[in-house]
Amino acid sequence: MLRIWNRNILLLAGGFGLGILAGLLILAGGVKPKVEPASQEQSGAGLALMGRKAPDFELTAASGESVRLADYAGMPVVVNFWATWCRPCLEEMPLLDRRYEGYRQKMMVLAVNYEEDAQVVQDFAAEADLRFPILIDSGGAVIKQYQVYGLPTTYFLDAQGVVQAVHLGQLSEKTLDEYLEKIGVNGD
Repeated sequence: MLRIWNRNILLLAGGFGLGILAGLLILAGGVKPKVEPASQEQSGAGLALMGRKAPDFELTAASGESVRLADYAGMPVVVNFWATWCRPCLEEMPLLDRRYEGYRQKMMVLAVNYEEDAQVVQDFAAEADLRFPILIDSGGAVIKQYQVYGLPTTYFLDAQGVVQAVHLGQLSEKTLDEYLEKIGVNGD
C-alpha cells in the first residue's frame, strides 16, 4: 500500500514539475510579442531610432517581388506598420495611397504588415487596390527591429534614410502633411 502511495506521489510531483517546466519554456521564448492598437501611453515605442539611420530590411511584397528599403536611397520614405485586423490601420490606408499617388515622383510608401498569413495580405492588397508596396513581415523581424509596440505606427525617413518622425496611431490628413513636409515632401 505504501509503495502504491509513493508511486502516486511521484507521478503527481512529476506531472506538476513538467507543467512548471512547460510554463517556463513558454515564458522564456515561446510567446511572440503582442502588438496592439497604438495608444498615447506607448509614446516611447520606436523613438530610440529618431535622428538615426533607419535599419535596412528586405521583405516580400504581396505582389511577390522582393523589396528592400535601401532600394529607395536618396528618396524620402514613409514606412507604415499595420495589420488587417487593425481598424485605424485600414482607415488611414486610402489617405496614404492618395499622398503616394500625388507625390510618387518625390517619395515612397512601404506598408509593412504585422505577421499575418501571406494569403490574407495578398487578398487584402488585391481588394484594396493600393498603389504602394504592401510588404509581408511574416516572422515579425522588421517590427522588432523598428521597436513597434502598437498599430498603426508610421516612420518618416528623409532622403538620407534618417528617421525624422515616428507617429503612433491613425494619421490625420493634416498630421500626415506636416510629417511629409518635415521629410522634404511638399507640393512644390
